[in-house]
Amino acid sequence: MNEETDQILESLRPRMRAARVSHVRRLFASVAVVPLLGFGAVAMAADGDGHAETVTAYQPDAAPEVTLPDIGSADGVQADRRDATPAIAETTTTTTSTTTSAPDGPEIVELGLAGAAEVVHTDAGIEVLSYTMAKGWTVFAVEEVDGHINVIVTNGETMKLVTIQPGARGDLSVAIEPFELVTTTTTVRPEPKPAPITDRIIVEVPGKGSFVVEREGHTLWAGNVTPVDGYTYDIIKAQGWKVYVGFSNGSHIWYGKAFLNDAGRIEQLFWDEPIVAVAEPVYQWVEIPGIGAARFKVWDGQIYVKELAPAAGYASWDYNQGTPALTARVDFEGNGQIWFIDTWIDDAGALAWTTSPGP
Repeated sequence: MNEETDQILESLRPRMRAARVSHVRRLFASVAVVPLLGFGAVAMAADGDGHAETVTAYQPDAAPEVTLPDIGSADGVQADRRDATPAIAETTTTTTSTTTSAPDGPEIVELGLAGAAEVVHTDAGIEVLSYTMAKGWTVFAVEEVDGHINVIVTNGETMKLVTIQPGARGDLSVAIEPFELVTTTTTVRPEPKPAPITDRIIVEVPGKGSFVVEREGHTLWAGNVTPVDGYTYDIIKAQGWKVYVGFSNGSHIWYGKAFLNDAGRIEQLFWDEPIVAVAEPVYQWVEIPGIGAARFKVWDGQIYVKELAPAAGYASWDYNQGTPALTARVDFEGNGQIWFIDTWIDDAGALAWTTSPGP
């Protein structure tokens, strides 16, 4: 190509760029492919005498020649590209490539003033291989939705949403529009302040003694106990959400209790009760001479059959079968006779009994 041809090509580039034909530079840089003919492309040049002539950029075997008409610069688009000033209007724009089927290699898709992306067709749709960003611009986020790709780009002051999607004929369409992040405000309710924690208190049972209660979180411990002279003490529960101690003079007992209430505060409680003497169990053997004997236990108002000792040739039987009761009966049977022992508790709380032969 001569100098005049270069000038014509230089005037064609802004118009084709404004029309968003992504392959113009590749077409005129090497071989100008005319989709209508599918064979080759030509470029119009004028000779030095002012006569028009056709210069063939690429001519395969028997391919027809086509002469391109003279095309001027598009209105509102800067034709002189030597100063590298972008000539893309940053408004909501839709650009569609002119391919009628998906190309084998990647395509360069412009992202407005932000830069460009290298896009390739896949079996699943399209995929961005790389980004070439203009100075000051970065890719903020990328999202693949239903076969198309949303790319959010920003220069720190503004954001653009670039939507790249494949067309029905394998072409690519690009839509550029302003984008803003939607911010939400969440109001966090203040957490209620926990109840004040008393690390150490003294629980005092008036006139009987006192003990230390220590707390860590939701656990109490009963510490040092100091009884009044003439009293003894017993730590009944030493650890947990409640602790209590008893003070005794031998016939009565006074309790002091500390516990955590529902609000997490320590409360105190006091009560007393007389000491009830627990009777010792009483064991008693009852014997029928030559027949057998039985051992009974009397405790807490109940009779227990503890042991049966039949004589030789006799068998024994407990009618209560080991269960304590207010009365008890056992028998001894053998040698053609049967004998019974019947027991009960008399008015004094002692064991009473009778022995008798059976019919």
